[in-house]
Formats: sequence, structure tokens, C-alpha cells
Amino acid sequence: MGISRDSRHKHYKTGGRSNVSIKKRKYEMGRPATLCKMGAKRVRTVRCRGGNKKYRALRLDTGNYAWGSENVTKKVRILDVVYNASSNELVRTKTLLKNTIIQIDAQPFKQWYQKKFGQDLGKKKKGEKKEEKKETKAPAKAKAKEEDKKKPVAKKKKEDDEEEKPKTKAKAVEKPKAKEKEGEKAKAKPKAKEKEDKTKAADKPKAKAKEKDEKAKAGEAAKKAVKATIAKDKKTAVKEKPKAKGKAKTSKKKASSDDESSSSERSESESSSSPAQKRKK
Repeated sequence: MGISRDSRHKHYKTGGRSNVSIKKRKYEMGRPATLCKMGAKRVRTVRCRGGNKKYRALRLDTGNYAWGSENVTKKVRILDVVYNASSNELVRTKTLLKNTIIQIDAQPFKQWYQKKFGQDLGKKKKGEKKEEKKETKAPAKAKAKEEDKKKPVAKKKKEDDEEEKPKTKAKAVEKPKAKEKEGEKAKAKPKAKEKEDKTKAADKPKAKAKEKDEKAKAGEAAKKAVKATIAKDKKTAVKEKPKAKGKAKTSKKKASSDDESSSSERSESESSSSPAQKRKK
């Protein structure tokens, strides 16, 4: 018995059966379902009536999927089967059927969107990340508190612990206080740093102005010192000139006196010479 698509074998709505007076026909023939699975591409051809061909996909890993709101269709890689309304068995076996919800690689759609609109889809901003972290932390703390409340604790054990270890409780109370102080100190440190930075930023222009004034004063003092040295040099040069003239005059006087003394000596020698010598001459 093959698979047939006729309706003669069916019951009436009231439950009655019809008399079958005609045999099965080939045009009423049916074939078993393929139940395509995820995997490397595997396709088989089937010859149909009239020599036509149908293509049965036994395994697939890609498909053409449309982004309806943007009116775009791309060939995309299939990653996983997420949900099927008819049966969870089809999800477990990763069977690809009509109306199956799957997970795909959306990179081709992202590239198209970026090319058209100039925006990267799927990237979160810094503010959104912080908000998500806060939301995830809050329920975790609430769950921990609920679990602590649900835990049954014996009253006798509590009383014994309170009598035997009163000091440990005091220490336990002190620890959070110490932690709070440390937290305050840690908060105070950045504030102090901010104040120091502000004061430094405010003092920078003043310090620059002071440096400029000091440099200007030092330059003026150096100019004055240079002028004073030049004036002193001029004065010393003026004083030395008359001294040099006086020295020249004294040297001339000495030379003239030496000449006079030599001439006088000669005259004396001539006078002292004897008359006999004169006669001989």
C-alpha cells in the first residue's frame, strides 16, 4: 500500500463510510516527508509526472531569508533551531520545516544596513552597559537575601553562640564600620586630588606671570650692569690720556738736561786742558 492523496477512503462528517468502487490512481500518489536536517548541503533530485524534476533537500546549512520591515533578502548561514510550534522533538533533532523559528548569522544584513544608513547594528553604548550591570546585580542581591531568610536556624544554637562568643560579634560589627571608613577615605582621595588639580590649574597662570616678571627684572639688571661697566671703562680711558702726555714731557725734559750736562762737561774738559797742549795743536 503506497501513500495516496485521495479522499474516497475517508469517513463522512456523520461517521459513515463510503463504498470504494475505483482503484488508486497514479495522479493521487504521494511520497514520504523528507524532514530536512541541519548539516552540510545534501540535495537529491526526484523525477515527477511529465518528466519534471523536484529537488529534495536532505541536509542544509544555508538559506534565503528576508528582513520584512526593510524589504531585504540575503543568503544567510543557519546556526540553530530555536522553536517549533508542532513539536519539541523537531527542535531536539534540529529539523528544518515550514514555520520553524531558527537562529541565523545576521552579518550580511548588518553590512547592508551599515552601507545604506552608516550605522553599526548590535553595538551597545557605554551608558547602556552600565545600566545592564546594575540591573543584573540588584536581583542577585535580592535572591541572596531571600535564600538567607529561607534557611532554618535553631534558636538554641543562636543563644549558645551569643553566650560563648560575644567578642566575635563585636568584631564583626566593627569590620563593616572599618570598611565604611576605608570607603570614605577612598572617596575623599579623588576629591582631594581634584582640589589639588584645580589649585594647580589656577596657580599655573600666576606662576607664569611671576616667571615673566622675574626674567624681565633680571634682564633690566643685566643691562644696567653692562652700562655701568661701559661708563667705568670710558672714565679710566679719559684719565690715562693726560698721564701719558705728562710722561712724554718729563722724558723730553730729561733728554734736554742730559744734553746740557754733556755739553757742560765738554766745555770744562776743554778749559781744563793745558796751554802747552793748545800750543802743540
